[in-house]
Amino acid sequence: MSENDYIAEYIKEKYPKLLGMDYTVWKMGRLLGDAIGKVVDAFSSIDWQQAAEYMKEHTEELEEEEGDFC
Repeated sequence: MSENDYIAEYIKEKYPKLLGMDYTVWKMGRLLGDAIGKVVDAFSSIDWQQAAEYMKEHTEELEEEEGDFC
């Protein structure tokens, strides 16, 4: 077992109340923070110039197609 495993076991045995609502709220905060970090990483890896060019190209195609139906 690692040091963290021993600490976790100790807390569970000696201070089980810590694992009630306080722990649940803390864990939700950590999970939310991790999720936000992943979203930020995903958005920062996007080539925004390429995305803008793609959108412009396909928007023009859609506008041309819509003009054919009028």
